[in-house]
Amino acid sequence: MMVAAVVVCHAQDEDVEAAEYEPRYLSAGFRVGSSVGDVRLSAECYDEYDHVWAARPAGSVWMHYRTPFGLGLRPEVAYIGRGTRLQWADVDYTMTVHTLNIRLGITWNFKLKNTKFSPYLIAAPSWLIALGGKVTYKALDVEEVEMPLTTASVAKQDVRLFAGAGFEMPIAAGNTAVILSLEAGYAMGFLETFTALEHSGELTVLNRTLDTRPAAGDRKWQGIEVTFGVGMPFGPKIVKKRPSLKKILEN
Repeated sequence: MMVAAVVVCHAQDEDVEAAEYEPRYLSAGFRVGSSVGDVRLSAECYDEYDHVWAARPAGSVWMHYRTPFGLGLRPEVAYIGRGTRLQWADVDYTMTVHTLNIRLGITWNFKLKNTKFSPYLIAAPSWLIALGGKVTYKALDVEEVEMPLTTASVAKQDVRLFAGAGFEMPIAAGNTAVILSLEAGYAMGFLETFTALEHSGELTVLNRTLDTRPAAGDRKWQGIEVTFGVGMPFGPKIVKKRPSLKKILEN
């Protein structure tokens, strides 16, 4: 009787586990990670500066709607640390910008046969809002200067495109599942972030002593984001199977 009970329980557990990993139309969760970024300066007069890509925190909350064919929509609200670090001669200049990022991701998931892994691609246009930050300036003969960042020295808004790839893996969690994911991608800004005051010459662009006035060319954000995600599926199950990666490549 004991053996039979164990066999029955084991079979029931397998049935529950199999059900847990059936994809559902909806899921929601959060992502945490790092944004490693810099600025793109178009004018040649800034070529003397050495760019140091700096890592800053990133995090978001999201909801994912999937279709039976692998395509999906993932609206997301994120905090993304932006900025740049420039060095020349004995000067070290750092700009840190706290931003709110509202994005709409378009995803395409693949099904890998006989595995729990589901790789995916994502492209996400986004709207970025600068919330504040600071500028730090160091030099050999000048004490460290730290100034608050305002809309006078960085544009309030930007439009960006994020493109990346990742993979998901469901893990059993009681009567449901937790979806773990790892994602990496490149984000490129399209709008000018020098302000009117910087272009007019009324405000220094980089620091108080070594500067180009007025601002020349344009300054645009760029960065690499690497995040780890945790999500919970809910809603009805997706009945139709997604195409396998092998089948897509064969076609």
